[in-house]
Amino acid sequence: MTSATGAPLVRLWVLAVNDGETVEIARLLQSRGEHLLVSRQSWGASWANLEPELQQQIRHFQAAHPGAPIYGIELAGPNPFGATDIDHHRYADADRSHTLSSLEQVAAILKVKLDRWRTLVAVNDRGYIPALEAFGASPEEIAAVRLADRRAQGLTESDEQRARDDLRAARWQGRKVFVPCADRITSAHSDLLHGQAGEMLLASPEELVYYGGRRRALEQMRFPGNYWSGGAPGGGYFGWERPSAELRNWVIDWFFATTGESPPPPPA
Repeated sequence: MTSATGAPLVRLWVLAVNDGETVEIARLLQSRGEHLLVSRQSWGASWANLEPELQQQIRHFQAAHPGAPIYGIELAGPNPFGATDIDHHRYADADRSHTLSSLEQVAAILKVKLDRWRTLVAVNDRGYIPALEAFGASPEEIAAVRLADRRAQGLTESDEQRARDDLRAARWQGRKVFVPCADRITSAHSDLLHGQAGEMLLASPEELVYYGGRRRALEQMRFPGNYWSGGAPGGGYFGWERPSAELRNWVIDWFFATTGESPPPPPA
């Protein structure tokens, strides 16, 4: 890899490997001999929580290669390094929505074509199972992509059993389902519910996550605290971190409102 002048192209990539997409991004970058720093953060990784040793390595890289590009992949929040953020999600403080997944954006920068597996991983990350189905993935391919994603997120069979246990307390209204989760919300919950529910609201002690066609309506509202969203048009997800009791109650009321009802504005 060389620059326009023929000199070796030097750039640095920073990411947390915490789902199926970032696993493939890391593998792709390593296969191309790119400089890569990997954070140990789980889903929801941010620049602010980047490990001190990684921050120091970034500063050393900048000193050794002035002006060389640095890319941060799905790291929320502002960064102090002047890095380019590669993302396709929307956060409370930044709208990084993109038509391409992060994996596809990285491939475009590298000027490489994704093979079928990585293409399926990318499609899954930007549109979940409906996008995989629309793409023409087989049931076996969908199951393999979803399992790889859950395992990359660190989910075990015990986590999947907890999700099955949580679903026993689910509250249904037509094709809407509200699931109180005893522990954390995981993709095992949404995977188990896919094909059964039209809209889902999952609640844990630490967060709320909505899945369904009204995600865009939520993105037009303003909420207190930290929240995020993503997914394909017509669906996707919207999550709130540590919502207050007032906000939690508002979201549940909003979720179960029938078509045509207009609940009061969310708490500021």
